[in-house]
Amino acid sequence: MNVCRIKEFWCNLKRTFFAVSISEETRDLLRNISKDIPELKNNVRLVHPENAHITIKFLGPTDENLIPQIIERIPFALKEVKMFEFKCEGTGVFPKVSRPRVLWLGINQGSENLKILSHKINNTLGMLKINKDKRGFTSHITLGRIKNNRKQVEGLEKFLSYSFQPTSNIVKSLIFYESVLTSKGAVYNPLRIFQL
Repeated sequence: MNVCRIKEFWCNLKRTFFAVSISEETRDLLRNISKDIPELKNNVRLVHPENAHITIKFLGPTDENLIPQIIERIPFALKEVKMFEFKCEGTGVFPKVSRPRVLWLGINQGSENLKILSHKINNTLGMLKINKDKRGFTSHITLGRIKNNRKQVEGLEKFLSYSFQPTSNIVKSLIFYESVLTSKGAVYNPLRIFQL
């Protein structure tokens, strides 16, 4: 493939994902955590609360020409999915405490509904030859990503023992986003909102 074709190929790709929104109450919780444990900012790239969400399916680079087909198929996957509630409860890290990469808020009540939603989207996109997630779906909200592969993270113990009242979130829609990377971080543009 020559340079022009490679450039043309990458220009026709959009970085996409499916997600559900979180409540303002949960966004406030994210703000409170970063305010209560300011030292996290030294080692963690915190997600701006306005950008926080639950990723249902990350597609990554997606051919622009495939997007209309994706949009057309999703309503069929959502036919039997009704509005539901989930609650945020607890904190944790991926992959493990001795080697943290991602800090997250856990989902308790409603996590099974999120898992079913992820499964339906995965199966529908599989019909379009879009790879299914090999790892199982784990409901969570990403608070931040560890900078520079550090093993020691200031404020990690405080984060893992951070106590809060469960926050309520109502899922009324599934959002198909394009993620645009900028010098100030990712900007998420909704391509389509599917009401449940």
